[in-house]
Amino acid sequence: GAACNLPCPGMVIAQSAGFTGGVCYGHGTCATNPVPACTCFDTYYGSDCYQECPGIVTDGNGRDACSGHGQCHDGSAGNGTCACDVGYAGEDCGKACAL
Repeated sequence: GAACNLPCPGMVIAQSAGFTGGVCYGHGTCATNPVPACTCFDTYYGSDCYQECPGIVTDGNGRDACSGHGQCHDGSAGNGTCACDVGYAGEDCGKACAL
């Protein structure tokens, strides 16, 4: 906060040598004005960015949620649900449907 008396959400305290800790569990950035709040990196969600969207796949273009076949409702206001592309179903959009 303005008086440095409010911690950012997801504050991780250093527990081992070489670990520097961080805010938002290392999955986002923290703004402190007007109150401490996280802005989550892609594929993470929740007020503290602790949770990860389902169906994470990594390829040459980076990381995608929902098995690469949908969009995750991510971000600090997200709930981690996938909206699957046409032809895919399931919690993580990993099931191909017969068309």
